[in-house]
Amino acid sequence: NSLKNLIQDLSSSIQETRTENNVKIREVMNLLRYYQSKEEQWTKYALRDKDNNYTRNLVTNIKTHSNLLVLVWEPGKQSNIHGHPNTHCFMKILKGQLQEKLFDPTSSESDRVLKRTTTLPTNSVAYITDELGLHQMKNPTADIAVSLHLYVPKYEAGSGVNL
Repeated sequence: NSLKNLIQDLSSSIQETRTENNVKIREVMNLLRYYQSKEEQWTKYALRDKDNNYTRNLVTNIKTHSNLLVLVWEPGKQSNIHGHPNTHCFMKILKGQLQEKLFDPTSSESDRVLKRTTTLPTNSVAYITDELGLHQMKNPTADIAVSLHLYVPKYEAGSGVNL
């Protein structure tokens, strides 16, 4: 099973419409689980910017409204607490491990309520939407971590993105 095959399978699975009912969450999760990370298949997408906590790198756009990115996480660094408004975010750990802190989406910014902390080792998968909560991702190790993210609808470019 190759990254190229995964991209083809994801493309077949993802519908053109952006409604939640048309995103086959279980099917996408299973496709990501089935793919076993092989560094030689994704290393060309794993560009680093050591000045940022993590670097986003576009792998491909899937259909007209989804994209697949490789994120490289610097050792010991983390994201801000954030949501994914009107977006399905699927993630697979390609190298190392990440720690996800999930926060209650109804709690106020000044009084965040931590729901759970999960450690995600290599080849594990995760899924988040704002309905499930806000989250914060962290690389708790002394080595880089690399993750694959599928955004439906697609992630729009911002600072620190190699698209």
